[in-house]
Amino acid sequence: MSEAPTPKAAAPDEVAIEGRKARLRWGDLVYTLRGVSLAILSFIRVPVEVERAGQAHLDRVDLSSARARRRFSESAARKLGLEAPRVEAHLVAIIEILEEREREELEKTERLVFPKPPALTDDERRQALAYLARPDLLEAIEADLGRLGYVGESGPKKIAYLISVSRKLPAPLAGILRSWPPNPAGRAASWPPPPASGSPRVW
Repeated sequence: MSEAPTPKAAAPDEVAIEGRKARLRWGDLVYTLRGVSLAILSFIRVPVEVERAGQAHLDRVDLSSARARRRFSESAARKLGLEAPRVEAHLVAIIEILEEREREELEKTERLVFPKPPALTDDERRQALAYLARPDLLEAIEADLGRLGYVGESGPKKIAYLISVSRKLPAPLAGILRSWPPNPAGRAASWPPPPASGSPRVW
């Protein structure tokens, strides 16, 4: 016989997330989670404490596990005089809230790391279109990469550049470039490289 689905909880009355600590309140129930990292959200055995009327139940819970959530809910319900489904619904809501906060933090970080590029001037646009129309486009890009200090065989440099600019496509390319035999100097280059002074900006 299949188990009844977990009921959906109403929105909490209070949500406070500071550093690695999260505090959420539903009426007289207060949940406190410690060791939560929104940068790399992981629910592996997070300390969860639920308080009610001066009493508390604390345990380390794997919130990603339905069985672990149910076990915690049943223990908390017995100790605090609650209905286990109510506690379990709150735990599911906590997961959803933390995941939403994680998405917000990631979007904020992306806006800081990858700010919106400035618009091209008319002259820059003309230069870019003329550059893209060159019959020796790949060779010109390879030469610019060489001036930046990216040395090595021609093929891998061209392939890596094409992979980096394919982010504009509906299905971007991907690849792993390895040297053989291994480079004893241990040199590596990140992709995409910064634009060369002689190359137009590519956004």
